[in-house]
Formats: sequence, C-alpha cells, structure tokens
Amino acid sequence: MQNVKRAKEFRKLGYLEVSERAHALSRLLKLAQTQHFSREMHDIQESNQVSKISKLYSLNPFLDAQRLLRVGGRLVNAPVPFEQKHPIILSPSNPLTILIISNEHLKLMHGECQAVMGSLRNQYWPISCKNTRKNVLRKCVTCFRARPIGTEYIMGNLPESRVTPKCAFCTCGVDGAGTFQIKGAVRSKVTRKAYMCIFVCFVTKAVHIELAKDLSTDGFLTCLRRFVSRHGKCQHIYSDNGANFVGARNRLNELSRLLEDRDFERNVTDFLAQDQISWHLIPPNAPHFGGLWESAVKSAQKHVTRVIGETRLTYEKLYMVLTQVEA
Repeated sequence: MQNVKRAKEFRKLGYLEVSERAHALSRLLKLAQTQHFSREMHDIQESNQVSKISKLYSLNPFLDAQRLLRVGGRLVNAPVPFEQKHPIILSPSNPLTILIISNEHLKLMHGECQAVMGSLRNQYWPISCKNTRKNVLRKCVTCFRARPIGTEYIMGNLPESRVTPKCAFCTCGVDGAGTFQIKGAVRSKVTRKAYMCIFVCFVTKAVHIELAKDLSTDGFLTCLRRFVSRHGKCQHIYSDNGANFVGARNRLNELSRLLEDRDFERNVTDFLAQDQISWHLIPPNAPHFGGLWESAVKSAQKHVTRVIGETRLTYEKLYMVLTQVEA
C-alpha cells in the first residue's frame, strides 16, 4: 500500500522489514476485529464500556493507542510486557485467527494443544480458544501422520455363556499373575517367588483370588482344589493359551512355559475330567479373547502394588492382602 502511493523511483524493494510486518499485522488485526466486534468497539468509543449482553463483557475490553481491542483486567502494575497483560482479542471464526494458531503450532515444532494455547495467550486472546485450537491442530497432516487414529471396530456379540443367568462361577475364566517375593519367616532374608491365580465368573463377574507358592502343576491344582471346594464345581473353565505370551518377558516367561507344558495340560485335564469340568483354551496369539480376566488382573495388581509396593511379606500376610483385594 505504501509503494502504490509512491513514485517508482522511491518504492522499497526486497524483503519486508520488521516495522512493515508489524504495521501489516496491526492493520489485519484491526480489520478482523472490525468485522466481528464493530458493535463493541463503537460502545467503547461512546461510553468506554461494552453492553452487558455482549460476549466480551466479562473480559472488560478497551481500545489501545492503535485502536485494537484488548483484554482488560487488574494486571496494570504487573512487571510483564504490555501485550501479555492485555492480549489482543480474536474471533474464533476469522481466517486470521486460524492462521495465527497454525503459525504458533509450527513455531512450537508441532506442539500440543496446551502448549499452543499457553504461547498464544502471551499476545492474543482468541474467544473459545480450546475448541478453536483443537479444530486447527486436528487438521495438521504432519501430526496426523506421526500419530494416526486407529480404526475402531464394532465388537462382536457376547457368547452365550456371558449372557445366560447361572450360578456364580458355573462358567469362569482363570489367569495367573505375579510374581511376588515372599519370605519364610518375619525376619528371614531368604525369599522365593509366589504367584496370584484369579478366577472370574463369566456371568456375575465375581472374582476369586488364590495364592500359589510356585508355578507348577501341583501349585495350580492346589489353587484349583481350594477354589472348587469353596464355590462348588464348575461346568466350564477358560484360560489363556501359552502362545499368547510369546512376546512377553521377565515375569511372564515362566507362566508361558507352564501353559505350553504338555504334562501340565494333561494333568489339569485329567483332574477336571474326574469332576466333569471342561477346560477350554482360547485361540493362540489372541489375548483379546481373555479380556474378562485380563481386566480383573489389572485391577488386582493395581491395588496390590499400591499397598505393598516392594515390601516382601510372608505367605500368610500376602494371602490376607489378596483376600482383601478380592473383597
């Protein structure tokens, strides 16, 4: 605009200077505010106050020396820059607001929503800032490619055993979790591993927790005998397949080897067959089939780790804690 008013020999060429950029930005902001807040600007010029029905009334706005609409407030004596004490008010639907938010997002190296909003508030005050910045950042192609949104599939129908009313633990799932370090006596330094065995009813979602002294066939059958003695005989028991733990490490390796052991499978099947209980394994490499007992394991471990942490308890005390978690 300035070059148009000048003769050709006096026109400025090359890159824009800082003052020229600041002047152009000021004109653009004034144009944007005139489009959306003309009524408020007129009221401030007339009575130095906006109407009570205006959406800017709570911001106590005023016009600065450049005739820009800024946020008022009680920070006049604060030792911070003037732009930070009184940010420029922006309309959420104006294209200039969208460009400013996008530019701030790029300056912060594709920063998250909270970082963008915090940086914007140092100079600007967009109305409905949260919704506006979310809409702008959601359209960033680079951010979407770095963290794409996965497809949400419709879940399948629940099996008959999950929706048919029956006695508690008539059909249940079992899973192992751990490990826990237990000691033989109160002042003993010798420790050994113990494991948690969780039974979950398919219908009532009732939970029964047992503590196994070791990860062996006899240890599991002991927990199973105590469970059946307390809650009666089941008809069907479901458990994980050993192949589900192929990618597991550390504490799940021993559980994986136990479930893959043919002797373990044969002994458990023989024990259950004597009581006419069917034992079923979910498909290999499909842990999502056991979401019912995996959720129970997650809840139980959350309470146990928060209560005992790294403390090494005796078998009796740890069993008492697991019983309280079960309750």
